[in-house]
Amino acid sequence: MMAFPNAFGSARAPGAAKRFAAFGLLLLGLCLSFAMTHGASQPDLSAPTGFTGTLKTSGIEFSWTAPTVESSADYEVELVGYMIQRAYQWADGSSGWTVVYESSSDTATSQTVSPTLSEDSDYSFRVIGIFRINDSYNQRGPVSDTATISIPAAPTASNLSATIGDDGTDVEWTAPSLSWCSDLPSLTSIVVERLETDADGVAVAGASWTELSTLGTGATSYSDTSGSSGSYYLYGVRAVYDFVRGDRVETSTPVAVPLPIASD
Repeated sequence: MMAFPNAFGSARAPGAAKRFAAFGLLLLGLCLSFAMTHGASQPDLSAPTGFTGTLKTSGIEFSWTAPTVESSADYEVELVGYMIQRAYQWADGSSGWTVVYESSSDTATSQTVSPTLSEDSDYSFRVIGIFRINDSYNQRGPVSDTATISIPAAPTASNLSATIGDDGTDVEWTAPSLSWCSDLPSLTSIVVERLETDADGVAVAGASWTELSTLGTGATSYSDTSGSSGSYYLYGVRAVYDFVRGDRVETSTPVAVPLPIASD
């Protein structure tokens, strides 16, 4: 069989062509193997296990078992810290996870966090290992199973009223119990809030509940002198138990701030 010249004018015998093709396939295989080892692939990382949470007076006490760390000839892997996340629903209705604790220098397998939570609600948490891979830090591993924390209903203020006084609107209430449960926070403050409404108690456009003042645990009254003349307001009182925010107790009818008396 006649050998045809290549692009450079020389001829290649059939045996040489086969050897060249075999060498090309071998070279391609070596390149793919190198890429898989040093580029596209990543070492197998494991998730923390046994993740649990317990409600305490200081916050939520989480604990877990550290993930398995395995290095190889190509990857030096080291566990450097953890991230704890809480399931969260955003204002637009979508859901995701928000970070409540993160450290790249602490590998302890327990941590107490105190995120702001609402009473009588359930929350889901999870923990993630943070790894150093060769010279690259902050590589997140797989997530753990979730742990659900239930916040029980907290005592609220009662007998709330709001009336026009000599110097403003007098808001009064009966303070909630100073004690809650033995393993939960105690009452730490009282928050007074206000909402601008129309005469029927419907919020005006753009209005939202606004905090007026944070008071001590024994407070049972507050005088609001910042209302605008001719405006209507609903008032609310919220009990705060350290990192847990109690439900807001609201007045049922709006208070009308009188217009100033015209002089003759």
